[in-house]
Amino acid sequence: MFETSSFDSGQSFDVNCNLEEMTTNADTIDAVSLESNSSCSLIRYNQSPNECLSSLDSKLTLKARFAEFCLKEDLADVHFVVNDEGRERRVPSHKLILAAGSDVFRAMFYGLLSNPSLNEVNLPDVDYIPLTKLLRYLYTDEAKLDASSLAATLYVAKKYQVFNLERECINFMSWNLSSDCVLMVFSQAVLYDERELMDLCLEKLYWNASEIINTDSFLDIDYNILSIILKKDELQVKEVELYKAVIRWSMRECERREIPVTAENQRLVLGEALYDIRFPLMTGDEFAFNVANQQILSKEEEMSVFAYFANPRKSTRFNSKRRYFYKTEPNNDSENKEVVLTRFSKVESGRICMFDQIHKIDFLVTKPILISGFGVYGTRCPQGDRILNIELTKADTNESLATAQRKVTCTGKPHVYQIRFKVPVVIDSHTIYTASAEFDGCFPYPTFYGINGKRIFSLKEMSDFRGEDVTFIFFKSEKSFLDTGGEMGQIPQILFYLKK
Repeated sequence: MFETSSFDSGQSFDVNCNLEEMTTNADTIDAVSLESNSSCSLIRYNQSPNECLSSLDSKLTLKARFAEFCLKEDLADVHFVVNDEGRERRVPSHKLILAAGSDVFRAMFYGLLSNPSLNEVNLPDVDYIPLTKLLRYLYTDEAKLDASSLAATLYVAKKYQVFNLERECINFMSWNLSSDCVLMVFSQAVLYDERELMDLCLEKLYWNASEIINTDSFLDIDYNILSIILKKDELQVKEVELYKAVIRWSMRECERREIPVTAENQRLVLGEALYDIRFPLMTGDEFAFNVANQQILSKEEEMSVFAYFANPRKSTRFNSKRRYFYKTEPNNDSENKEVVLTRFSKVESGRICMFDQIHKIDFLVTKPILISGFGVYGTRCPQGDRILNIELTKADTNESLATAQRKVTCTGKPHVYQIRFKVPVVIDSHTIYTASAEFDGCFPYPTFYGINGKRIFSLKEMSDFRGEDVTFIFFKSEKSFLDTGGEMGQIPQILFYLKK
């Protein structure tokens, strides 16, 4: 029978002895690992059997074992040389682990044209932080993302074709878009042609344009992004405010180009984008006090706009198409602000299923409002991407007034996913409308659903509402065979604006 000796006591231990007996007869052994439920074999010096077993339990998974090597010199056979805040830094890694998670690394280290002696890779276009996030993901399957390095992490994930990390980045962006970072994210989405992410950013931009154009991030966008934004019909902003923001951008751009900030140079850096500012949409006073005689426009261009004010049939080179601007000047705290009506006080799971049917709820309002979208509960299925469709129709004629589609990531938790129409839709008072929601490709998963709802809901019941009262009345739709109605079901939120 094989025996091994402790380094400090000279005691002998039977490798196949009973663990309980070992624990009572010895203070330390070289190491322990389970070979069966009751036997053990050698391993670590100066560690009790129970401590050793606990240590082993923490490394039973491949993920835990690989994590021990992440960013460590131990057994490293390749180093990446990257920039870390102005200084060069060497990051250790392991070719086999990299190749297992990326086809690009596989070709680099083990492909037909690979260099077996390659042990150092210079990455002048990658910084230290995003590289470490990529490596941690390849070693552990965990993405620890943050807004400050998100765009750079997405870049390096695309560079090495780590598609799951790309998706993690996009999902993170989808749920963490703020007015301060949306333009940075949009710029990256345009750069990498991420259509889904571009749409999410534009939706945020459309509804929050007045706030976003006054952030420092607006001044940092490049000319291409500025041109894209100015061309959008859906911006919810007054044209004179947009013009002021563009002038501030032109001043910053002059500084970036290291040229004097003069009207002539501001006009130079704005180029053709200037013609996408819709001067004809301003009032005469707004144009006269904020644009005329500022030397950004030529005298001929100024006269053409004044001529348009006098006679809208007069042609002008400037875009005169109206933006979809429904918001009005605020009269109190609630106007010019989206209102979210939540229909249910409690959420349950698993009763209502998305087969080939659509959730519908009929409703009417006592005063005209602008419907901007709906909130929908997610599915209880395992985590995965789902396509969510919503629609607003007239109940009596089935006329479709607006539709919207959005990809959402269902997590199995009772989250409400808000989806908005491209532009808000005016609905009349005392007219019945139908709200509908459907997930594509979800057969036969159940969704979460609300209970303890009210068929009649007055906005005065909302503690934070300080506007003109509007009453909603909900009905179970005759076109729906599911359980959604006034008291329970899907579509827990109605998103809307008040209308003067």
